[in-house]
Amino acid sequence: MNVFKNLFKANFFTTGLAMFAMFFGSGNLIFPVAIGQFAGVQTPWALLGLFLTAILMPFVALIIMLFLNSDHKNFFSQVGFLPGKLISFIILALIGPFGVLPRCIAFSYSTFALYFESLNLTIYCFISCVLIFILSYRKSDVVGVIGNILTPVLVISLIVIIIQGLSADTLSIDKQNTHSNLFIMKHGFIEGYKTFDIFAALFFAAAIIPAFNNILGSNLKTSKKAILNLALKSSLVGSGILFFVYAGLSLVAANLRGGLIGVEGDKLLGVIAAITMGDTAGLLANIVVSLACLTTAISLALVSAEFFKKEIFLEKVSYEKSLLLVMLISFLVSLLGFSGIMTMVLPVLKILCPAVIVLILATILKLIFNFSYAKQSFYSALIISLLFNLL
Repeated sequence: MNVFKNLFKANFFTTGLAMFAMFFGSGNLIFPVAIGQFAGVQTPWALLGLFLTAILMPFVALIIMLFLNSDHKNFFSQVGFLPGKLISFIILALIGPFGVLPRCIAFSYSTFALYFESLNLTIYCFISCVLIFILSYRKSDVVGVIGNILTPVLVISLIVIIIQGLSADTLSIDKQNTHSNLFIMKHGFIEGYKTFDIFAALFFAAAIIPAFNNILGSNLKTSKKAILNLALKSSLVGSGILFFVYAGLSLVAANLRGGLIGVEGDKLLGVIAAITMGDTAGLLANIVVSLACLTTAISLALVSAEFFKKEIFLEKVSYEKSLLLVMLISFLVSLLGFSGIMTMVLPVLKILCPAVIVLILATILKLIFNFSYAKQSFYSALIISLLFNLL
């Protein structure tokens, strides 16, 4: 959580920038590009689907958690004490050692491997996990320091890529897909799940509370209207920047589609950087992307280890041992590579994400209209989602 602390200052604009930085991880660099490559001229429809699950719902979830004072236990307890514990564990496991954390490592490897073909996956993952463990073990502020430097550099690099990519000669391979606009929008909707931002919002809202305390003071506990006003303003800033980056990357991928034939999802941004910026500048941009992914991984390792220590081992195991377990799992999962990790977690995402979205919407209704059927709504959505994906 300390990673984002220095980013929050006493106004909605900088808080919105910090929200953007909090959500902006490896998935946000991959899947917008992937939908542009897939959708071509139908990219605006894919962006609409992506917007719903990778921008709108995460920020709605963030606002809801601010109203609940970032108490994820209270949120998940709506579905029952033990089921709520289980679901929160599954989500933390996906955000941490079984999903996003090793995916950050695998994506970093894929980016470097574009330029260093002899790079060994096992060795790279091992070294990365050891480095992440050391920095997380010491709870070093190096993540915050590097993150504050890398985030602006990363954003500038992406802006250059977007401008260069949109102004480059079109490398499109066709004028029209054979898919309907509805199919393309559904594809973008599912791709939004893969960012994990809906899940992340439920756990990382605690990082925003100090900023809201600084701005609102005592009003944070007394005025729901003040919280809503600040949350909406900050969210508009964060979501607006996020959408600009998503739309830019997607449209660049659509424009350069002909040069991306056969390129796997985790290598798309690296190839686009090389096309738009040249080999040398592209290499530098890809190094920044890789380092940014590793700093995100350190943040996730800290959060996961603390969760394991408190919620799973009930303080009976030390933070260090919890962290060691987290990194051991992450190392083993990272060896699956980016595509292997996504193959493993996607079925769970397709089943769980719709139910969590329904729970978020039911919580809104509960806060506004005293809606009392959140539990039933969640399980109904979960059963429907389960049947839809299994049949």
